[in-house]
Amino acid sequence: DASLSNGHGGKPFTEIGWTLDFMTSFAEAGILAPEHDAVFLNRYISFSSVLASEVSNTTLKLRPNTPVLPQSFMTISGLPGFAPKYYDCPQSTETSPHRVQCRHSTASLDCINVKLEGPDAVLFTTGSVTYGTLQVGVHVGQWQPLANGEAILVLQVDAEAHLPSDADTVLWFEMLNPRFETPRRTPAITVSCFRCSCVGQLSCTLGENVFDMDFPKQPLLIGMDCVSCATDVSFGVDDFH
Repeated sequence: DASLSNGHGGKPFTEIGWTLDFMTSFAEAGILAPEHDAVFLNRYISFSSVLASEVSNTTLKLRPNTPVLPQSFMTISGLPGFAPKYYDCPQSTETSPHRVQCRHSTASLDCINVKLEGPDAVLFTTGSVTYGTLQVGVHVGQWQPLANGEAILVLQVDAEAHLPSDADTVLWFEMLNPRFETPRRTPAITVSCFRCSCVGQLSCTLGENVFDMDFPKQPLLIGMDCVSCATDVSFGVDDFH
């Protein structure tokens, strides 16, 4: 009862006023979500390994507060990108896969498809994976190189699918860690959608059955369902870390 509290040298009070900055609060499963901004409430990423030259099974667990629409582009930055496997004895490098046309930047022919797996990989577009055993018609993301030498992973939502706001979307892919340690970096996710189709009862704003939507850049939380997740990580570390 607030009326019974007066402290030392204070005075009785009957009301407590407080505010919450939604934009700096972590939201879980819709609780404390901003009312109007399109954001990811759950945005986890985990790595089976960050050791140098090891294959990391990388898992994403995402839940937006509004559906991510068909044909939207989800862009993940801060990952080391694609690297061909290196062999020490004898010293050699695995043949690089064929480059394909980038879906997010169609003028570029410098992207590499990576196979998506897991229960919700079916929500994303299909293509061919050309490293290792050739696989055709599998669900893929794309490593897209940037001018600064970094790379982004681009996932395009299928034209007949969307990421729901009432359930987690879970998928994973393999990523080869670099041979040498990278500086610490912050993986982050954004969404862009130009003239995308509406989903269900989601209203359109252009007077027709399409509209634009963007999610702001958000850091991914490193771990799964953790309370105090890290947001930065170094890849390619040695066994002594």
